[in-house]
Amino acid sequence: MRSVLLWLDRMYPLTATGTLLFIASLLLFGVFYGTGSFYPLAFSLVSFWSLFWLFILGQVQRLRSAKIPAIVEAGRPLFARLEGQAIPVSLGARRPAFYFFRYHYRLKGRLMAGRQCHLSLYAEGASREAGVITVPLRLPFCGPVRASGSLMLRDVFGLTRVLLTDPEEIQLTFLPPLFPDRAPVKFDPSSSQESTRKLQVTEEEKYYMREYIPGDRLKDINWKTSIRIDELITRISPKSPEESHLIHVDIRAFHSERKDGPEAILQLNFMKSWALSFLRAVHAAHPGYRFQVTMGLESHLLESEEDLVAFSRRLAVCEYQAEAGNFADPTAVQERFVFSTAFDKGLGNYLRRHPSSVQLFRTMKGRDRRVGLFPSPDLSALPGLWIFRRERPERASLTPQRGKLVEERLSLRFF
Repeated sequence: MRSVLLWLDRMYPLTATGTLLFIASLLLFGVFYGTGSFYPLAFSLVSFWSLFWLFILGQVQRLRSAKIPAIVEAGRPLFARLEGQAIPVSLGARRPAFYFFRYHYRLKGRLMAGRQCHLSLYAEGASREAGVITVPLRLPFCGPVRASGSLMLRDVFGLTRVLLTDPEEIQLTFLPPLFPDRAPVKFDPSSSQESTRKLQVTEEEKYYMREYIPGDRLKDINWKTSIRIDELITRISPKSPEESHLIHVDIRAFHSERKDGPEAILQLNFMKSWALSFLRAVHAAHPGYRFQVTMGLESHLLESEEDLVAFSRRLAVCEYQAEAGNFADPTAVQERFVFSTAFDKGLGNYLRRHPSSVQLFRTMKGRDRRVGLFPSPDLSALPGLWIFRRERPERASLTPQRGKLVEERLSLRFF
């Protein structure tokens, strides 16, 4: 059955509207045959010949560019929940389409938002002129996208269609969006003169994030965030100036269940944006600082802009995992920055194992911030039945013995 549907999608020349018109023309011809009235015959012939000539013109254009591939330019970064994004598709050396015809590039696939959680996506862009088609795509969550793209030709009446290229596999990665706030990141270094000298910069230099977002418009991110990045306080007491540049960050994407639900996916995405915004803000203010980032059993040393870009892509595809026991961390540090969610049931044991200062930033379930599942009204990404899964996140707040707790209470709404 699936092969038959794929064959029809590739070879059938009529759209749904064109199919209805063709059936109507046959019915009108039957009315003429039974009654002998001229009007049903006239409408039947006009409908049939319109479909016929539109089909012929489409086939002529297909023969003119049958061997010219369409190239998807998927090199620029894409961010979840950001408006104005589009995937450019180069049509090569094709001629402009005939009058009443348009080139269409169709993108169909899945966004893997979590464990056994995907969103079916559909996006399409059109242009009469040969050159570049832009396919707008706005997704609610970050993660890997596996899709197939195909170039086709349609008439402006929506009656006929001609497939110009075979479907090709496309892999994309949607990154966590950065928070648009411009509050400064506060540091309180106690003994490093080099760190003190780094504080003598302007506010514009301390937190300038536009350079990290192609096309900017960060205000369009639908987190509606007033995130308190200014509450990320660092108190570094190093033994040497070199050690003062290493900041330890733990990202605890832990979940004891095997399947994720909508609330878990929402909190995981918010935590990713929270952690990435912190890394970007500190790096913008102090390019010489390094980060030792731990995610489960993974450890990443971030020293440069290239490291941050690579880590952003790794963080985007990170899913929940089960915590691998109460292992002891051999690294003894004065302070840690910890990002967690309400589904991290091992957080209490973690705080007891680390008596040093812990700056804890945790997402919780609540109504302080309501986030829409569909950031755009076009419904280009639709979830599956996993959207109805019931979850039981932790509701009790956990305050570190030494350090600070910052919580963001989130809830998911459909629109």
